[in-house]
Amino acid sequence: MTEAVFSSPQIDEALAKRPSRRGVVCAVVLNLLLPPAGYVFVGRMRLALGFLALLIVATLAALGWTFHMPPGVYRWADDASNVGPIWILNVAAAVHAGWIAWRARTAGVAAKRPNVLVHVLFAVTPLLIGLGLRLFFPLSVYTIPSASMNPTLSQGDVLGVYGGRALCGSIKPAVGDVVIHRIGKVRFVKRIVAGGGQIVALRAGVLSIDGHVVTRQSEERSLPIADGGYSPSGQVYRETLPGGRSYETLDLAPDGEFDDFGPLTVPANAWFALGDNRDNSLDSRTQGPFAQKDVCGVVTKVLQSSNAARVGLRP
Repeated sequence: MTEAVFSSPQIDEALAKRPSRRGVVCAVVLNLLLPPAGYVFVGRMRLALGFLALLIVATLAALGWTFHMPPGVYRWADDASNVGPIWILNVAAAVHAGWIAWRARTAGVAAKRPNVLVHVLFAVTPLLIGLGLRLFFPLSVYTIPSASMNPTLSQGDVLGVYGGRALCGSIKPAVGDVVIHRIGKVRFVKRIVAGGGQIVALRAGVLSIDGHVVTRQSEERSLPIADGGYSPSGQVYRETLPGGRSYETLDLAPDGEFDDFGPLTVPANAWFALGDNRDNSLDSRTQGPFAQKDVCGVVTKVLQSSNAARVGLRP
């Protein structure tokens, strides 16, 4: 009686239809780590294409939301590559692919899987899309690696920048703008104070453009300096350029190494930039003016900062 039960055709068929754990796990892992490769693995090409389209839309929407209403996605993550909503989408897709694999196996339906090259293509496509958006999309994100822009910006601040990373030279800034510019392969964030044909000079830390002294008023407050460089604190001043652009600068000590400079005439089609932290910045005083072709973007907003009051402001 026992042998008859185990040799029953109905039970053999049921055992054959049990879910394949390996297939389900593969579908989940592929869609989690290399979406939408999991959908390709279970033979759902339309779902794979649809997921790619959804991924592009979600990425653009997250980026647009972040620029329009900072901190946007940075409410959930410190790094745009670990954005919460994108991971939620990945997890949902992974569970869905696993469910499709489970259901197909229990129904006795074999997945029509394409060849390995198609799997590889769908696995690398999201990476290529992300790379393309990072290089060519006109809204970029940069993180400040130094204190050269104190007190306006702090080390670690995340900046929203108008200008594609691979499209340097396509955005023309204005005097007073904070820009991302390159020298060789290294990128810097500085404030433009003069353009081509203008004459720049500093005397005792006071800036002058074309012989006109730039207005400089003390804010009557100091800023603690954590690195223990020149002094335990620096004096904050407000500078106003001839065009009306106003911003704060930091003076760490009188008679600093870079307090006297020029005069220098900025070459045509070039820019002269300074760090707002005047005594602790490698800028055009030491590196010279930079060409328009090396301007990689204009900073439009602070997306994330340790100083919450700074988020959303144009530096």
